[in-house]
Amino acid sequence: MPITHLLDRHYEPRNFSDRIAYAFVGFLRFFADTFFASRYGHRAVVLETVAAVPGMVGGALQHLQSLRRIEADYGRIRLLLSEAENERMHLMTFIQITQPSGFERLLIWLAQGVFFNLYFLLYLISQKTAGLILIYVHHETVRPKPNRPEANRYDKPSDLLMRRILLKPHEFFTENAKT
Repeated sequence: MPITHLLDRHYEPRNFSDRIAYAFVGFLRFFADTFFASRYGHRAVVLETVAAVPGMVGGALQHLQSLRRIEADYGRIRLLLSEAENERMHLMTFIQITQPSGFERLLIWLAQGVFFNLYFLLYLISQKTAGLILIYVHHETVRPKPNRPEANRYDKPSDLLMRRILLKPHEFFTENAKT
């Protein structure tokens, strides 16, 4: 099933692996919500930074597995690395809009470093759980913060642009690639 279909619905945790993935992403969301309060765009920057890691980790590990087994990867490596590149482009867009401070960039750097190492180990232990984390991270990137009415207010043009990118990123990037 393509990942876009998985993102259309919320995947409820059903077993231990699902609950680990959901709790892990919940912790990331708590971190982003705590440090970036009502700055929704900055929160998205942190989550997009994290969302760019799984494709890179998966692509690197699939590459090594293909080399060890001396067999073709049937396009999995290219797919995973293109997903990482896609998330990186989203991140670059959010950074241009939000202009994070030096301290915020340090937090992003630390979050990415910790997440990369944890995700790498998790991918080695359970690819299924690692995949669920990717799905949950994508959900959290576009989900508004609970009990925060200001998260749905868009007073400035840059807020409207951010909302459009957050809610329908593929549509936004496709439209702007044509112009």
